[in-house]
Amino acid sequence: MSEGLAARIAAADAARDARDWKRAARLYADALQLDPGRDDLWVQQGHALKESGRRSEAEAAYRTALSHRPAVADSWMQLGHLMSLEGRKDEAAVAYAEAVARDRTMRDAADGLRAALAGGAVLSEDLRRAAARALRPPPRRTRLLSADAAALGRLFHEALDRLGDEAPPAAVQAVRAGLDALPQLSPPPAEGPACVFDVSDLIGYFAHSRLPTGIQRVQIEVLSALLIDPVAEPRTSVCAFDEGRDDWVEIPPDLFLDLAEAALAGGDLAEPGWRMRLAALRTELALAPALAFPPGAWLITLGTSWWLQNYFLKVREAKRRFGVRYVPFVHDMIPVMVPEHCVQPLVRDFVSWALGVFAHADAFLTNSEASRADLQAVARRLGVEVPADRARVIRLDADFRKPARGDEGQGALDRRGLTPGGFMLFVSTIESRKNHVEVLAALQRMLAAHGPERTPKLVCVGGRGWLNDAVFARLRSDPALARHVLMLTGVPDAELDALYRSCRFTLYPSLYEGWGLPVTESLSHGKVVLASNRSSVPEAGGDLAVYFQPGDLDGLTEAMERLSFDDAWRELLERRIRERFRPRPWHALGRDMLAAVDAWASDRGGEGAADAPVAVAGRLHRLARSSALGLGPGDRADEIFRDGPGWAAPEAWGCRARGTGADLLFRVDLPAGTPLRIHLGLTAPGEGRAFEVRPGDGPPTAGHVLADAARWIVLAAPAPGPDRPIRLRLTAAPDGRGAAPGERVEIGVIGVMVCAADDLSARADFQAGIASGGWGLQPPEGRSD
Repeated sequence: MSEGLAARIAAADAARDARDWKRAARLYADALQLDPGRDDLWVQQGHALKESGRRSEAEAAYRTALSHRPAVADSWMQLGHLMSLEGRKDEAAVAYAEAVARDRTMRDAADGLRAALAGGAVLSEDLRRAAARALRPPPRRTRLLSADAAALGRLFHEALDRLGDEAPPAAVQAVRAGLDALPQLSPPPAEGPACVFDVSDLIGYFAHSRLPTGIQRVQIEVLSALLIDPVAEPRTSVCAFDEGRDDWVEIPPDLFLDLAEAALAGGDLAEPGWRMRLAALRTELALAPALAFPPGAWLITLGTSWWLQNYFLKVREAKRRFGVRYVPFVHDMIPVMVPEHCVQPLVRDFVSWALGVFAHADAFLTNSEASRADLQAVARRLGVEVPADRARVIRLDADFRKPARGDEGQGALDRRGLTPGGFMLFVSTIESRKNHVEVLAALQRMLAAHGPERTPKLVCVGGRGWLNDAVFARLRSDPALARHVLMLTGVPDAELDALYRSCRFTLYPSLYEGWGLPVTESLSHGKVVLASNRSSVPEAGGDLAVYFQPGDLDGLTEAMERLSFDDAWRELLERRIRERFRPRPWHALGRDMLAAVDAWASDRGGEGAADAPVAVAGRLHRLARSSALGLGPGDRADEIFRDGPGWAAPEAWGCRARGTGADLLFRVDLPAGTPLRIHLGLTAPGEGRAFEVRPGDGPPTAGHVLADAARWIVLAAPAPGPDRPIRLRLTAAPDGRGAAPGERVEIGVIGVMVCAADDLSARADFQAGIASGGWGLQPPEGRSD
């Protein structure tokens, strides 16, 4: 470097450090006149120009730097920052993706990429894959995935071909040794259909919590076991439904295992390692391509999907495209069976799910005979039969114990002032259904009869749920009781294990359950559990638990006193647990699930794409999100008439259809050739829309809808016959102008009614309902044109 160039760079750097951006830009330009090939100087000039407000010149400088050295990740990131400032989100996403594809450690670039994609930026599939691959954590397992082993085998064979006959014997021997090792590193070929486990609710849980409980714990344990099981791993994969993309994304096994291990370890949500893992997960969900299911795969929703309003629409699409079979794991039907113990939003979401699940599920997994009976009872309410052989029970009698970690947990108990045998343990979310109130009432009696010195303390472990005001009101009203109760949340596994080992006995007085995991957890630790005799709880406890009838406060108090003070009886019960309770390893539960799939796949029962749903002649089928709080005969979710990818999620008034095209698909139980009258309700949220509707191969009907108004249009078409569907194709555009580049045009669909053209009664009833507002039909802003 010449002295003149060095002096100009030093002066430019000094101006930059002084934030004299205009002078810095001029001085970097002077330096570049002497050495125009210096990409680092072009980047620095880009910074100075950007800070001076000369963004177009800054862009030119960054792009010049990249033309000299396109492999420099920082130059791509700086360009991404500039594009983001300019609001050019697609170009920002491309630049950020190019940066992370070259350097996975660039966290600012990764954050910028996620923000751009969340804002609707479009990225090519090739670049999306490259960025996702770069940002994944490195593999942790010694066992290869099937695809990895196959790829490595091809590389070894290519290496042998290239070495040829003249290659040194040592090199050939080394490659052959690698080939010989593959059978030990690789899983056996997959036997049975592919099983894709959906953990969407677990991923949503991680957004606000870390330590898994209940259903989240089951998902983590089962899948962690399957993904390291040499028999199950080749046919097992994990996915999550991303609402922003409205599709499933596969989660790499190593990423899932790493996240699961960190979640079970517990800790602060702000801990850097945990945040890094969540960032990797969010990047995967944003960047990885939409999941292409293996043909004939079985999609198993191991948690819940109640809140995902487009879930069943995508299930229908996956069935059509990939021949997917759908199996939800039903942990309970509590929001329908005992809605008084649930908040209304939860009941609405669950009812909405229940209205659709029986039309989509090819089979069911459930955790107890009680839950299977509830599932069948709810189906019968809707006029549906679920045969027993299509609902397989997978008992959750697993081993919840974790390997001991020294005295870490015991130290936490010491700090809390808890002594071995000095407390009874109640592990449960604090909500009305768990029946804390009755336990507190019994504890009050014990304190009055035996005093605080003799009565064991009550330790409650669990987060606050809903409808728990009575619990805390009782504690506030009785200071002596409150002093005898310790409420704990966010307890890590090591401390929970110590609590189980040190408690005198456990309590689980729940009024309704799907299984009762804390009962199994207590037995796994060799502790007697005093449990209710309701719903599935006796299945979890068998003849090893002590039971009482909820509502029998005398019986509960007597049992708590005997377990507290009759050491010989309690020790007899503990010895019986040690001798007879044999919890299963988690991989056994997972293999049971795969075995159920194999049985269903072999009998081919219910196979085939579902027929188009039947539109009941004369009935208004609303595309709105269900607001029902209960179920009745014939109820169903009319969103099932939506077909294809052109739909947003249902809302309270109806559903938005994408202007590029959205389909309604249904059958009508009328003879072929019957003239039909189809009423379609449209609305235009925010701005007027021009539309076109085409029934099947018939002529289109075009028109306009005013902004925030509702319009009912009438279509004529012949009935194709009960076995053939009618397809309505709806497209839309801004009214009176062309769509702007990248603009997402939508039109609202309120509902559809079909009847025979000469069914004057149905037509009159429909018109009367519209005119009176008796059906509660309103566009988003309540206007009607």
